Amino acid sequence: MKNSILKTLSYRAVFGYPLTATEIEEFLIAKNKTRKTKQEIILAIRKMKDITENNGYFQIKNLSSYLNNPKKFRKEREKCSREKIKLATKNLLPLGKVPSIKMVGITGSVAANNAKKNSDIDIFIICQKNTLWITRLVVVLYLKLKGVYFNTARPKNTICPNIYISIDRLNWPISQRNLYTAHEVVMLIPIISKGKTYERFIGENLWTKRYLPNHKCFKLKARLQTLNYKLSAKMLFAICYWLLDKILMTLQLKYMKKHGQITNEVLTRDLIHFKKVDSKNKVLDNYKKILERLNINSPG
Repeated sequence: MKNSILKTLSYRAVFGYPLTATEIEEFLIAKNKTRKTKQEIILAIRKMKDITENNGYFQIKNLSSYLNNPKKFRKEREKCSREKIKLATKNLLPLGKVPSIKMVGITGSVAANNAKKNSDIDIFIICQKNTLWITRLVVVLYLKLKGVYFNTARPKNTICPNIYISIDRLNWPISQRNLYTAHEVVMLIPIISKGKTYERFIGENLWTKRYLPNHKCFKLKARLQTLNYKLSAKMLFAICYWLLDKILMTLQLKYMKKHGQITNEVLTRDLIHFKKVDSKNKVLDNYKKILERLNINSPG
C-alpha cells in the first residue's frame, strides 16, 4: 500500500498536481484493486514521512513541483477545465449528426482537470470503419467554420482533434500500453457516444486495470449523452466509404506533406494520431526519477 500511494502521488507530481485522498484511492497505481477505505488510506499516508498534507491535498515533500497553496491551485485549474469542457461540449455536440462519428471525447489536461487558461482542448474521435479520413475532413472543416480549430499561435480554447481511431481497432496496441496511456484512457470524458461506444472502448482496453485497478470508469457508469439519429452510416454502401476514404487519405496526406505538417504522426487507414508534443517519454522518465529518489524500483 505504501509504495502504491507514493507511486500515485509521484506520477501526479510530474504534472504538479496534488491529490485528495479520494483521488489517491481512485487513481491508485497498483497491480490489484484495493479494498482499503478512504479513511484507511489517510491513516496510512499520515504515517509516511515523504508525504505532506495541506487543506486535504497530499503531495510528495521537497520536489520542485511542491505547492504552498494546493487548494488555490486546484480550484483555479478545475475552474479553467470546467469552462473548457462547457465550451467544447457546445461546439462538439452537433458532430453527433455525422453518421460516421461514433464517439467524441475530451482528453489531455482538460480531462485531467489540470488545464491552464491558455490551454487548448484535445479531443479523441472514434469513427465507423473505412471512414477515418472522411470523418477527419468533416471535423476539420466544421471546426474551422466555427472558428475553434486548433491554432498553434493562439491555442487558448481551440479544439485539437489529435486522435481518430476506427471502431474495429479499439484495443490499444500492446507496444503503446503503459502508465501514461492508461491515464489518458481512463480520464477520457465522453461528449458523444452512440450505441455505448464509450463503454465498448473501455471494455476493449481493460489492460489499463493493470495500472489503475480502482478507477471508476471500470464500473461503466460514466455520465455521457447517448445520441441516436435516424441517419446512419449503414445507409451507405461500405464499398463507397472505402473508396472515398482512400481517396481523401491520399489527398490529405499530400496536402500535409506539402505544408510540412508531417513529423512523428501516426497516419494509417484505421488510426490518426497527431502529436503536437509527444510528452509520454518525458513524463515517464520524470516519474521514474522521482521514484528513484524515493528508493522505489518498479514504476508500474
